[in-house]
Amino acid sequence: MSRARFAFAAHPDAIADLRQLPDDIRDLALLELQNLVHGSDDCLPLKGRLAGFHKVYVDPSVSYRMIIQFRAAPPTSAHPREIYLVAAGSRKDYAVYHSAHLRTGLQQDTETVSATEARVQAARSRSSLVADRSMAASATPPEAARPTAAAPPKGPPAMTAERAPLPRTELSGLLTDAAQSVSGILTAGYPTAANRSYLHPVLGALSAGPRVVCELNDRLEEFVADEPRPTTPAGLFTLASYAAALGWLTESLAELTTSVDQICTRAGIPTEPQDPDVAAPDGAEQDGEFDFAFSALELAAIRTAAEAASLPPGDYVEVLSESLLAASRITDACMEISSGLLEDAAYVLGEATDQVRIGDGPDGLPALVRSLLARMEAAE
Repeated sequence: MSRARFAFAAHPDAIADLRQLPDDIRDLALLELQNLVHGSDDCLPLKGRLAGFHKVYVDPSVSYRMIIQFRAAPPTSAHPREIYLVAAGSRKDYAVYHSAHLRTGLQQDTETVSATEARVQAARSRSSLVADRSMAASATPPEAARPTAAAPPKGPPAMTAERAPLPRTELSGLLTDAAQSVSGILTAGYPTAANRSYLHPVLGALSAGPRVVCELNDRLEEFVADEPRPTTPAGLFTLASYAAALGWLTESLAELTTSVDQICTRAGIPTEPQDPDVAAPDGAEQDGEFDFAFSALELAAIRTAAEAASLPPGDYVEVLSESLLAASRITDACMEISSGLLEDAAYVLGEATDQVRIGDGPDGLPALVRSLLARMEAAE
């Protein structure tokens, strides 16, 4: 085994957490800690009140997690840095996050309004759907406005009830980050084999979408697990917008998956090898069978791609058209979700008081919720 790269330390209650884990889960947790000490990067950064800490998935079903921190080791240590175990436990009811909050007493430095506003506007400027609603502003890169966690204060952890609600800047940043993640689905690439070229329009979104959903779901868990939980109008407004975006994206990706499955079925994937006795003879496809007008160069390209995909040219055009239509639907959904999140982020940030527009009618709802209600009414 390689030499350890980090020292190890743990909160006293975290050691008790490990002892209380089921035997098989405890073994996996200890193995993960050993891997981390030896340089593994199999952990994910947390945000919100636990910014500066990382979570570690313990079991394959990710039902158990550990919260750790990479920090400077004591002067007497043989290593310059150490891995500090804060908590270990079940994901159920956000128990492990609550334990970490209580043990760290973390007090974050609040972002300045100007930095977060620039961050929101920078993301808005990249959305073609909201360009006409965005104010002219210099686009500060998002990394420049990310909050940094302050060092845990000395002394006993702060009590949960004494913590102030999440600042408006942090709520806006949560929505802005989500908007950037959703819009990133549209630029994701995926290598496409020549015999599956008709799937090229959808493979990028199909590969990146589930990962983004998992990331957004994890951030939502962290947001809801924060103490105190969001109860202010601004916090509830943010939660409603974020949850609507996550639900809408999940539904859109499910529709994309169904469309791709239908395309694959139409193209014969998976399929048994075709019987040579019933295979279409060479040259069976005639130009007149196409429903579209193609140039000679386009026809040559279609035939080449169809041959690589082992499809008749007419069938290739059909499945490619279905793929392009599915790509158009997921593109529209992602752009509308991203646009709504940015609109709500700008509203949360720009409102001078905590009395956000929560009224009796739909005008008091986040942009995404209003869009979903409009879609439901149109479908009736």
